[in-house]
Amino acid sequence: MTASVIETIKTRKSIRTFSDRKIDVEKRQQLTASLQSGTAGFFGNTVRFQLVDFSASKTGEKVRLGTYGFVSGASTFIVGWIKPAPGAGMDFGYAMERHILEATKMGLGTCWLGGTFQRKRLMEHLGLPPDVVIPAITPVGIPADRRTLREAVIRRGAGSDHRKPPEALFFCADSHVPLPMNEAGAYREVLECVRLAPSASNKQPWRVVFDPEQTAFHLYLERTKGADHSGSPVRMQDLDMGIAMCHFELAAESLGLKGGWKIVPSDAPKAAWEYIVTWAGMHDPEAHRQAKLSR
Repeated sequence: MTASVIETIKTRKSIRTFSDRKIDVEKRQQLTASLQSGTAGFFGNTVRFQLVDFSASKTGEKVRLGTYGFVSGASTFIVGWIKPAPGAGMDFGYAMERHILEATKMGLGTCWLGGTFQRKRLMEHLGLPPDVVIPAITPVGIPADRRTLREAVIRRGAGSDHRKPPEALFFCADSHVPLPMNEAGAYREVLECVRLAPSASNKQPWRVVFDPEQTAFHLYLERTKGADHSGSPVRMQDLDMGIAMCHFELAAESLGLKGGWKIVPSDAPKAAWEYIVTWAGMHDPEAHRQAKLSR
């Protein structure tokens, strides 16, 4: 990823209608190389990805993924798999979103699909062992010039064009009240990139608590009842947290904000929140100063 990652994050959107034009050879090679990198996640799980053309199987028969009309015109997909384990969902979501952003940077369209494809058929087609799972896939290709009516309806139903306001996602460490964005200092743009992250049914289940004394950002998950209905043992909202981690880390890196992920076990500010991970950054005196002035 380059310094343009913030622009890529801001321009990325879910594409469900694709042109019948093929991805050119250079971009296909670039994307394939990307899929072979970054297989180890922060939580210690190994993720594998493959770029697969499902237009025909070895026997020449069309492979049907059962995407139930959620995408049209797509024949090439990014498929990833992982062994179910603690943190597997976060590691998968983080890794897959990096590849999706890489595809976006190349001008290609993608769309996270977690519960609208036939996992068993796909596992058999790829010859995968029974101890792994495919949590999600994405079509990848040239966006069509126009959306279909079905896509427009799906986007409206999923709330794809709407995001929660910052005050519903980001909080102050000492009072657990909403964090004014002018108190986030250099991390203001980073948090905006987290807010723009995709999530299952656009539920945005991440909650971020900022501790200016430590320049630390604690990530929590507020699960949505009934959201994890994909049939996969890796829960969809765990993937969402990995996606948020990806956006946070890449945006911070692009702005030159040094730091990294660590586990700092602590009581959740609210009973419904699950602690996931903490970004421990270098001390940001401007954020600290703004926080003190606001009190």
